[in-house]
Amino acid sequence: MQIYDSKVIQIKLSAAEQQAGKIAQELQSLQKADSIDNYMQQQIKTLENQLPNLKLIIIQLKKQLISAKKSNQKTNTQHFLRSNNHRNDL
Repeated sequence: MQIYDSKVIQIKLSAAEQQAGKIAQELQSLQKADSIDNYMQQQIKTLENQLPNLKLIIIQLKKQLISAKKSNQKTNTQHFLRSNNHRNDL
């Protein structure tokens, strides 16, 4: 698994959450329509299929964000230790 910068993951996560919100709103407005034709039924099915997949992506991004933050903390700590040790060598 490749770990990305937490800022990049946060941007992707925000975009995915916004997209999920838009899909949920559009789905809700289509389902409230008085008359639903075949085209609208197809749109509803498509949106209903997209939403669970997008929610899985959001869950994966949240896990990646946690891993990236832990990795960054570990890297920062190691860098601090190395820099202190190097300074003592001088």
